[in-house]
Amino acid sequence: MFLDKPIVKNVINQKITAVIPTKSGDDLVKKCIDALMSGKVKPDYIYIVSDELPSTALCDLEKNVNNSDNVKCELLRTNGGQGFSATVNTGLRKSLTATLVINNDCFVGFHTLNEMLNDLYADNLASAISPILTDKGWCSADSIYIKKLCKYNVNVHKSDLKLIETHVKTYETPPQKRVHLPWTCILIKNGMFKKYENADSGAVKPIGFLNQDDFASGLYADDEWNLRSAQNGMHLLLCTNAIAKHDNESSTFKRLNVDYKKHLSSGENKWLGKCKVLTCVLSCDRKNYATSGIKSANILKYVDHIHLNWEAKGVFSVFNKYKDCDSLTKWSIKPTNSIPTKPKHDQDQLYRLPRIIAARNWCLDLMRIHTDFTHLLFIDSDVLVDDKNGLKHLLLNKQPLVGGFVHGRGEHSETEMIFGDQTPIHDNTVECDWGTCGYQLINRLLCERYQFRWGNSRIKNEQRSEDPAFAEDVSIDNWGRYVINKDVTAQHIDSSKKPLLHKDVAQF
Repeated sequence: MFLDKPIVKNVINQKITAVIPTKSGDDLVKKCIDALMSGKVKPDYIYIVSDELPSTALCDLEKNVNNSDNVKCELLRTNGGQGFSATVNTGLRKSLTATLVINNDCFVGFHTLNEMLNDLYADNLASAISPILTDKGWCSADSIYIKKLCKYNVNVHKSDLKLIETHVKTYETPPQKRVHLPWTCILIKNGMFKKYENADSGAVKPIGFLNQDDFASGLYADDEWNLRSAQNGMHLLLCTNAIAKHDNESSTFKRLNVDYKKHLSSGENKWLGKCKVLTCVLSCDRKNYATSGIKSANILKYVDHIHLNWEAKGVFSVFNKYKDCDSLTKWSIKPTNSIPTKPKHDQDQLYRLPRIIAARNWCLDLMRIHTDFTHLLFIDSDVLVDDKNGLKHLLLNKQPLVGGFVHGRGEHSETEMIFGDQTPIHDNTVECDWGTCGYQLINRLLCERYQFRWGNSRIKNEQRSEDPAFAEDVSIDNWGRYVINKDVTAQHIDSSKKPLLHKDVAQF
């Protein structure tokens, strides 16, 4: 199941409001506004929001901007000491247009707003868009992933912004769909925060403002907003033809000597608490060791619900002996037989594959029915995870499709379950063509938009089954290639040194 091509809109008359939060950063605000005013497309309105009593310098800056280039600038303030999220929300509540939220230590290139605006409004299912940044992270120009994607080869730490932008613009590439973007520099469609009579956002309902109660410091406030965006059915975009320089060495945290690690840890824990994971344990063969998956589901942290899907009758009593199995299945779903008839024992893919695909797609259907879930975790019945924190690490990768590093079995017993060219992208993660979905986390947006299938590749004259078809379809539609976190390990519990033997599989 694939979406239609996005609707292209005319953005010539689209206005932009820039919201710049600040505290003890007057010099940075001026530099940030200078870059905005020098761009091909300029904001129509600028709100400088101060989380303290505005200085004389900020008041003078407001007057200077209002006297130039037909840009209206207004200096706002919070009650003081409320933090990043409340400061940003003060500006967001004033905005009636598409809104650029930009840190005071972030400086856009000449083409940045123009490129972002066009890409954002060319995609009717996108809620927001970010440029490539020059800091560290998944959107960083310094990352191997971005360098490969954009054929990028300039040193961002030794080059000025104009030279960096020239390199980015050399190779025009389509925007990448995302489920996570930092709010360092982000352009958000009109209507995402509250409805207006003239809003034309395409959203079913507003996503709302930043959660300033739970994420006052701003750390993980953007991640939580991203979750709500996905639950609204909307994705984010990384504009690969736009750049912004993020001087995070001058950040507010450092200037005010704030305990960054403490706030980061608090935000991380609260964000993980907002994630709702449906874990599905599947078994299409009655292997003697088919209880490993449910053992894994029971020990993993951050599992909200477990759905068990197996074929053979009478297996429920086997699973039932594991602690909390029933209580973790919060709704009344009966154990599902993919095929009710009693088949002969056969490991032929032509026999097993349709049943596996049917079982996986039933789990996607559950995600569509129960919209409070944010992620779907697959664990196969013969997979045993090595660490109870594995799911936590997969969640913190914040990728649309991410899997654990699983040792192979059967014909792949001497290899790890990772296929195609491997490219390091961030920390100890790699991208590849596909890996096993026997230990795989899927963002709900992919569950809503794709199906597991068996058939022709969309780009090659080859057949695709289950795992590779799903990963390839996602990649073709610009979500990025399959991501594997090598720190999250698991094993198939048949022999790691020899193929799966007939005696290891129970008869039906």
